[in-house]
Amino acid sequence: MTLSYPQSLNPVPFILGEDIIGMEGAELSNLIGRGERVCFMGDMNIEERFPDVHSWIIEKNQLVANMDVLVRARNFKMRVYLYDPNVP
Repeated sequence: MTLSYPQSLNPVPFILGEDIIGMEGAELSNLIGRGERVCFMGDMNIEERFPDVHSWIIEKNQLVANMDVLVRARNFKMRVYLYDPNVP
């Protein structure tokens, strides 16, 4: 899933529109095969709905932002990970 967020948070470019792909339609081999940096955003449901993808994201990508949202004493987890093909 190609995703990003404001540059004030990290030097990853801010991209909207057709470059945002939901996990349901994401083909990891196609995304990483392009040789480009890709940001993955995972919420509190990704572990349950896409366990294999979540494991790969945790193992092979760098955590670049913690964007958790606290609402009425409940924490909604939002994490952004960066896949950079130039980083081993």
